[in-house]
Amino acid sequence: MISVSFAICCLVFLSIISVVYFSKKRINNMDNKIFSVLIILNLIGICIDVSGYFFFKLLGVDFILNVFISKIYLIYYIAFIFCLTTYVYNISFKNLNKIFKYFATLFAILCLIIFLLPINVTMKENAAFSYGPSVNLGYVCVFGLTFAMIVILLINIKKIKSKKYMPIFAFVILTFLAFAVQKINPEIALLLLSNSVVTTLMYFTIENPDVKLINELNENRILIEKTNEEKSNFLFKLTGEIKNPVNYIYHVSNDLLEEEDVAKLQKGAGVINLSAKRLSYIINDITDVSNMGTKNIKVINSNYNIYNMIDEIKVRLNKEKKDNVELRYNIDNNLPKALYGDVIKLKQVIMTFLSNSLKYTKKGFIEFNIYSIIKYDICRLIITIEDSGIGMDIAKVNDLLRTDEEISDEDLSKLGTIDLDIKLAKKVIKYLGGSIMIKSEEDKGTEIIITLDQKIRDVEKSNTSIKYENASFRNKRVLVVNDNIEELNIIEDIFKEQKVNVTTTMYGKDCIDKINSKEKFDLIIVDDEMPNFSGLDTLNELKKIKGFNTPVVIILSKVKEGIKHHYIEDGFKDYLLKENIKSETSRIAKKFI
Repeated sequence: MISVSFAICCLVFLSIISVVYFSKKRINNMDNKIFSVLIILNLIGICIDVSGYFFFKLLGVDFILNVFISKIYLIYYIAFIFCLTTYVYNISFKNLNKIFKYFATLFAILCLIIFLLPINVTMKENAAFSYGPSVNLGYVCVFGLTFAMIVILLINIKKIKSKKYMPIFAFVILTFLAFAVQKINPEIALLLLSNSVVTTLMYFTIENPDVKLINELNENRILIEKTNEEKSNFLFKLTGEIKNPVNYIYHVSNDLLEEEDVAKLQKGAGVINLSAKRLSYIINDITDVSNMGTKNIKVINSNYNIYNMIDEIKVRLNKEKKDNVELRYNIDNNLPKALYGDVIKLKQVIMTFLSNSLKYTKKGFIEFNIYSIIKYDICRLIITIEDSGIGMDIAKVNDLLRTDEEISDEDLSKLGTIDLDIKLAKKVIKYLGGSIMIKSEEDKGTEIIITLDQKIRDVEKSNTSIKYENASFRNKRVLVVNDNIEELNIIEDIFKEQKVNVTTTMYGKDCIDKINSKEKFDLIIVDDEMPNFSGLDTLNELKKIKGFNTPVVIILSKVKEGIKHHYIEDGFKDYLLKENIKSETSRIAKKFI
């Protein structure tokens, strides 16, 4: 009677929890789905337990229906443990979809075996309990899955402080206590009470849709307000600091227009000079991005053709896209062909967000747009990347918006790869003077908006001067691939002295993209020791491109000179030693250009 009293109390309490939970709108995530199943299972288990008690009392233990009820109750308990284990796996590893079908298959097999195996029901000290092979298998499942949960907890020991693990600790402790009590006194069955307590605890640890959404929206509002406040303060400070020297220059120059006294003219010129220096200092201070705690990063500004960059991006996207994902492109026809900026880092940022879209968009579309606003000699690029992927919740968006710390040494090492992580991409675009806006909603997709100002190169250059430039540079083009900026600059300067057009990049994959997008070069020089994608890797990929016949020269260190013939056998046309980079580059230039 004690056990059934506990069960009835649990039934009343869980019914209240169920009404409260299911009457409210819930976040559609896996945690809530599993919790919904656990509540329903718990209610079913209590009903089975209470009905079984009265059947035993009224009909006796020998009634055939009691065996069926006992097996159903056993299956309920195994189902509860399976769901709880699934929940633990989901909050720990977040890739439940890969393993769910194995859990479901194993559960179905166990249910079938339990139904087939014999089970006996008996009374002892006014308590009915079952035993036999079917029950033994149930015990094995319970202890096995409990052990699996403990292992998962140990693997994720660093996350133990998370409130989501509290119900799991409670379950492990209460389950062992319940078995111990029932072993001593079979009349007191506390397993249902244990499950009910755990389910109730979980209600307070899963995501509350109202509180979570309100908190995250408030956090999002604070972040946006902070950004706007920083912009306003910056503009206010900028306006104030610039106004003073400009006003001095304006007033003093006005006074000097009709002044004939040489002494006064000299004094006024001195004031103008000091004000101009002050103004120059302010402007340099504002535009000197390297003062932002990222002095180790070097910006490689150069003239570049944005349409070539877009073509390279399209080539990579088309190679990596899934069959059921549509790629859409909208490119502003008014984009200037020739821009000046760090095209390498810009491409890194764009490819990072596009690769992320490719990764999380299983079906639907990915749309890549570039628009421009042109004023004087500045082109403001507005780049949008939109997808119909899984999206992000507002907490993740806030986490990305909050990324305003300096670029770390670890980040610097990641800059050696062509694709960055999202947080680093945001830091890089901010470092280049741009900004990123993120809009996202779970199960609906994500939109990234990047804005970046780039200088327009020689927008008014006449056709005559273009022809002159082409003639003076002999229409020769060289592509240099090297992650060492100093070596890159030395090689570039030597070829420019020879009147040769030089394109530089720090990544082998970038070189592949350029050739795939039909860019033509007379010579390619690649460093052998680039991280992630070596010179040999680059050559092997270039060989796969149909019609590729451009000579490729490898940059080697002195220690590898002894095996230079192996590189020639692999397909390189010549080699260039780092230790004598100037003389070696001149030799290569004379030989191939």
